[in-house]
Amino acid sequence: MHLERTVEVTGFSKLKLRPIRLDDESKMVEFHRCLSPKTICLRYFGYIGFDGRTSHEGLVRVCTNTAEVYSVVIEQPAHPRSSVRILAVGRLVRTPEPYVATFDILIGDEANIPKLAKILLNRLVDLGRAFRFKILVGKFLDIDQEAINLCRSLDFAAQDLTEESIVQVLLKL
Repeated sequence: MHLERTVEVTGFSKLKLRPIRLDDESKMVEFHRCLSPKTICLRYFGYIGFDGRTSHEGLVRVCTNTAEVYSVVIEQPAHPRSSVRILAVGRLVRTPEPYVATFDILIGDEANIPKLAKILLNRLVDLGRAFRFKILVGKFLDIDQEAINLCRSLDFAAQDLTEESIVQVLLKL
């Protein structure tokens, strides 16, 4: 499987999907600087401050792919007036249950368009298959209907979990 891919998205021109790298730490800091409190709450199920999301130790873990956690980024190549920047991050996390992985995605506010989220989620599904997982599971707050509907459009089954207004989505690969 080709781990890097270029896609064209209206409004962004060409974007690159690629595995995260350790040298992405400073780009991840800039990415987190542009996230709204609402985006943070939807992704982390509560507010986590900038320093908590961007500590060196935490970002080293996030920016290192292992057999247990694999992350991809969507980046916008440099333009004459800007540097390369990360627009979205997605990851797969191996669970203790054999052949099952959880996934999560985080898209910057300025890039939060449905097509970009769909490209990233499709990439995670493709990687899940390539890594021979049988099931992908994600969790969203029930107010994040946009993300839940995106998952449903890609054949994920959705189930309300009564605790804390959470919806679990599941895809059999």
